[in-house]
Amino acid sequence: MCVVSAEAFYKDPKSYLLRAQRENITVVTDVGSFLIQPRIPNAETIAALEEGDMLLKDPNAKRYNSVEELFADMDTELAKEDN
Repeated sequence: MCVVSAEAFYKDPKSYLLRAQRENITVVTDVGSFLIQPRIPNAETIAALEEGDMLLKDPNAKRYNSVEELFADMDTELAKEDN
């Protein structure tokens, strides 16, 4: 457990939260506590992250400048499938 004043915590929350995550400890202030537990991604999440990395590196992957552009492309693709 890491006990700090709320004032100290709020001046530099990032360092306390990173330490809590790294050491799997609870950060306690005089106004509450923060339990930070590391999360280990499952195989499906790891595969999705790797796929995203591959798409970012693929110069031929589709790119969109807006959500509207993405949905318009999806509508076009769905219309092609219906024909």
